[in-house]
Amino acid sequence: ALSSTPNLTTYVFAQGSLSWGPYAYATGGQVFRLTSNQQQIYNDLMSILDEICLGSGGSQTRYQRSYSGFLPASYGSQYDYKLGLCF
Repeated sequence: ALSSTPNLTTYVFAQGSLSWGPYAYATGGQVFRLTSNQQQIYNDLMSILDEICLGSGGSQTRYQRSYSGFLPASYGSQYDYKLGLCF
């Protein structure tokens, strides 16, 4: 179901990440280690936002297929490098 959903990328935060890997990777997502380290969680969340705002080499081509009512979050978004914000 996850891999057949248009334009869905699954990100998982888990302690036992081995069982979640196939779900995240099937959609081009990633598994992050769930930790009590606030800086690590922040960095992981920012990497997700960077991918949404800035895109990545592989994800841009995936979104060029025909849209069926779903658009990626990065569609039409802009990144302000001076402020460090995606809007």
